[in-house]
Amino acid sequence: MDLAPAAPGLADVTHAAHHPRVFLHDPALTLDPGFLQHSPQLRNFHLERALWLAEPDDLVVVTAAVDAEYLTWMRGFGQSPQTCIVPAYEGCLSTATLQSEFVLARMRSWYDSLEPHAGAELSLFCHNEHTARFVDQLSRQLPGFKVSLGNVDFAQASNTKAFLRTAYADLNIPLIPGTVVSGFESRQERNQRLAAAVDEYAATSGRAVVKANYASAGQGVLVTSPDESVVLQQWLENWPDEQVFLVEEFVPFESSPNLQFWLSDSGQTHYLGCTDQVFAKGLEHTGNGWPAAGLESHELFPVARRVAQRAADGGIRGVLGLDFLVLPDKSVRLVEINARYNGSTYALAIAHRINRARSAVGLPTLPCGLMRGFACDALSGFEALMEKTADLVVDPAAERAGVVPYVPGALAGGHCYVVTLGHTQEEAAALEEEFMRRIGGG
Repeated sequence: MDLAPAAPGLADVTHAAHHPRVFLHDPALTLDPGFLQHSPQLRNFHLERALWLAEPDDLVVVTAAVDAEYLTWMRGFGQSPQTCIVPAYEGCLSTATLQSEFVLARMRSWYDSLEPHAGAELSLFCHNEHTARFVDQLSRQLPGFKVSLGNVDFAQASNTKAFLRTAYADLNIPLIPGTVVSGFESRQERNQRLAAAVDEYAATSGRAVVKANYASAGQGVLVTSPDESVVLQQWLENWPDEQVFLVEEFVPFESSPNLQFWLSDSGQTHYLGCTDQVFAKGLEHTGNGWPAAGLESHELFPVARRVAQRAADGGIRGVLGLDFLVLPDKSVRLVEINARYNGSTYALAIAHRINRARSAVGLPTLPCGLMRGFACDALSGFEALMEKTADLVVDPAAERAGVVPYVPGALAGGHCYVVTLGHTQEEAAALEEEFMRRIGGG
């Protein structure tokens, strides 16, 4: 039973105060070392996700032309976003944007085409000291853009693993037993102290969880045990400069819900939805599914609402994601705060857009879904994908369930990202499996 209120969707929450927006959703803006190492091509896959957030008068910044066949297909669901292509660049996309006369001219032309006094907003993947500098520099070249950054220091700190143990402590939110390990003078000392912490926190279940303080998308998480010291040392080589780690007990759990909120300019919190995170071995995050079984816990939503309000009071603005564990006794533990767009933010937005379009033509909504990214056969584009899977891809005029591919630029590189919608979770899972089989996914 869903014990949270009905979720209106990101588009509906933001539309009441909607100004035309420019979406620049480069995850490298998180300053996460993993994302900073991504090539411009790989970053473009992430930028394309914002296509499903955009209204027809919005502008989405990308680094390559979006597949024309895909844009035609999107129009069947009432989605017709405009795009702005940043030419080939090296380094940071935000810097390339500021330095490109072509891009600035395109944005200026878009702004000038708006209704007088309509205003314009800049939607960024996250808010931190880097994006604050970018906004300041951009506003000097393109006056008139509105950005609600809020308290960027608090937002940036909230995106770290250890911060919730201090800034939210007075809320008495239930956490997993653990400790912050920091203040190393050498890598040898770091490795020794982390090994000792693993020994301590693995005493109950035989395993412990080690988290790099500044990492996203499950990239900085290791489930290990005291007799796997070599594995720990090898994993630490991926984080040569990280100075803060969180070590926790490994706690058996039934589900791991991620709740999404929108924190408005006035500090109000708006619930956007909930998905259950899907894990492979250890805690390797492989996707999300909904409706979320975690909402059966009576504790979950009240606790999440309190944390969201504290984040809003601290000055966070925009999307907030909260990760929890629901234990076998239905009690909850807060695991992570993500003051940025989450992967499930886009998935829920896609599901909402598709179901809104279906309702408009009298078709039943598809309440169940799965989000996943996977390697597949390289395909030349959306048309080639449709040749293999057209009967599985969601159709704006058909009652059947279907798959929604949502980053078409990834196909040529042998990657596919999908949201699969069904009348039941079993139907969605079967559709996803068949879709993956047809394009060599795995």
